Amino acid sequence: MKQRITTAILLIATLNGVAFAQSKITVSPSFRNFYYKEVNDAGKFLDKETGLIAGLQGKITRQWDNDRLYASINAGLFDGRAQYDGHTQDGANLRTQTDETFYHAGLTLGENLKWLETPLSIYTSMEYHQWDRDILATTISQGLFERYKWWELSFGTIVNLIKTTPHNLTLNLSIIRTIRPEIMVDLSAHGYGKPEIDLVSKLGTAIELSYTLHTENNYQFKLAGKYKTWKFGASKFKTLSNESSTPLAIKEPDSTTHTVEMRFDLERRFF
Repeated sequence: MKQRITTAILLIATLNGVAFAQSKITVSPSFRNFYYKEVNDAGKFLDKETGLIAGLQGKITRQWDNDRLYASINAGLFDGRAQYDGHTQDGANLRTQTDETFYHAGLTLGENLKWLETPLSIYTSMEYHQWDRDILATTISQGLFERYKWWELSFGTIVNLIKTTPHNLTLNLSIIRTIRPEIMVDLSAHGYGKPEIDLVSKLGTAIELSYTLHTENNYQFKLAGKYKTWKFGASKFKTLSNESSTPLAIKEPDSTTHTVEMRFDLERRFF
């Protein structure tokens, strides 16, 4: 009898925990205004890329303990073409286009600090990023394909500036640290293979403002604007060789990326 009572108590506790848990799926069509710049060791301009890139992002979130704790996994893809402005190795001005593809996927853990007078949450996230950069050939230059890969560790806070029914305005602030950034440069057409070069990790920041447009039953519609910036420090020289040419020394310069993103969120809650 005692064992049955204990089992019943555990079952009730489990069901009670489930009752206080909920999940939600978010699908987000997005547009990203992209700006990338490279400079040499003296800070002199080398090249830049600018463009508007379309994307699609998704997120699955699980909440527990009456929405106090939450975890989410996310993924996204942006793809488009940017304008390249720079110079050739001979110093001639070069204008071309670059095919840009960005991938990311990550995990976020957070807590809503409901005991505070102002609704506030803190979180940490780890994301994997990949950027395929294909600089297109012109009549005076050859094309070049590069692939950047890195991890991002973020710490942030979300503040509810306005929280009424159905309106909700939130401010999301975070500090970003790039981890193990590297670049692959495709030089196989010249007989040097596809060398990988380690870059230097740097800090970045992100600011996001999100407004709930409409809430209906278990659906929410949101509009968000986000500014994000990150940097890669210059690499060391790497010497390459092939069977027919003299050794080639390559180096990746300092770079800074800025993005301004507009995102429309369609959110579905499951209890």
